[in-house]
Amino acid sequence: MTAVSALIACRLCPQVRDYLVASHVSTEPAHRLLLDELGLRPVLDLEMRLGMGSGAALAAGPVNALLAVTELALASTSPPAASRSATVPAVPAVPTVPSVSSSEPSESERI
Repeated sequence: MTAVSALIACRLCPQVRDYLVASHVSTEPAHRLLLDELGLRPVLDLEMRLGMGSGAALAAGPVNALLAVTELALASTSPPAASRSATVPAVPAVPTVPSVSSSEPSESERI
């Protein structure tokens, strides 16, 4: 059911595909066909047919580990700022809100 929903979402909005992860492939024949149509490779192939998000729960660990390793690899190989600006768009700075310190309690704190 999730793969069918993903396919419908991709047909309605193709950009959705960039945010999908196939956690596993079921033993149900149609599931592999749906993943092929979506162009997704499953993280796991454990010959399961349990449903109820069981594949997603099992794939969460490997996916999170992959993300952590990728983040570390990118951090250790990032180019100097001068060469990076030519290839990676600058991220705008997030404005900060100045902190207000007061020795006297506010109206709401007194009540």
